[in-house]
Amino acid sequence: PAARQGGAIRLALACGLPPRQRQMILAVALTGEVSAARTVLGHVLAPGVPGEVLLLALHSPHRDVQALAAGRIVAGGADGHLTEHLLESLPRLGPAARAVLDPYLAAHSFEQYWRNYHRLDAPLRDQAGRALVKLDRRVVDLLAGRLASRDTVQQLQAVAMARQIGLAGRYEAALARLARGADRVVRSSAVAALGSCRTLEARTVLAGCLGDEDARVQANAVEALQAAGADCAAIMPLAQSPHNRTRANAIRWLLTDGRPEGPIALAAMLTDPRLAHRISALWAVRAADWRLAGPLLARLAASDPSTKVRARAATLLRDWQRGVAREVPA
Repeated sequence: PAARQGGAIRLALACGLPPRQRQMILAVALTGEVSAARTVLGHVLAPGVPGEVLLLALHSPHRDVQALAAGRIVAGGADGHLTEHLLESLPRLGPAARAVLDPYLAAHSFEQYWRNYHRLDAPLRDQAGRALVKLDRRVVDLLAGRLASRDTVQQLQAVAMARQIGLAGRYEAALARLARGADRVVRSSAVAALGSCRTLEARTVLAGCLGDEDARVQANAVEALQAAGADCAAIMPLAQSPHNRTRANAIRWLLTDGRPEGPIALAAMLTDPRLAHRISALWAVRAADWRLAGPLLARLAASDPSTKVRARAATLLRDWQRGVAREVPA
């Protein structure tokens, strides 16, 4: 009878058994009749009970026992080992237990990903981030909270994560705010991410960033506007920018868009007396695959005063002959 079984269980647990024997009795009770499982709940849910005991309750076939164990785990917190077991157990749990554990696991998994983000290789960051979003859509709200942080380090990582996992469009308003913020590094990162937002609002913000006081923000705004599908008319003046990267990005866009101003601006940049501009012009040639620049490159490879320019021009010409496409750093 259930009453007699419950009494026997209570008596056994009151006898001060060694931990292993105690856990065996709890395991039998928790997986047995519902009355036996409920008899031992007080022992299972008591403060300081090991995680292994809570997992026994979570594996009980009784949904109410599962839910109570889930609540106790969440209230007490879980280490990485216990969390791993929770993730494995989730598909077998009832709706009540899942309702308790889902938000906790989403937040915990997000925190783990957040802490280890910069230690992961880029492909793994992308794969883990996308899997995390699929696990629980609440992760999207957690990332939104980091974008709203006042800490620039958190802002930068949140922007990078949003861009990495393909969710920049969801955070367009937050990115637009950061693109107008006080920190130039955050502005630069947010501007780059806004290129994924192919909306009029995003393009308007990016157009305003073309006049930013920081050269990197300007350069990223040119790239982002091109990615966002804007017309290149707004960036034509930047083909004469004093900032080499901004100028190279503008010229590359003009070349890829087939604008007649592009080749003229490129020739001027390839022969600019400033070394940084000639090097960035070579990047624009390769990025646009502008092979009509071949005669100018041959001249640079033969007679440019910089060994770096001569070497890069010669390498680009050889790569074209071999049919190789490689990126030249700006």
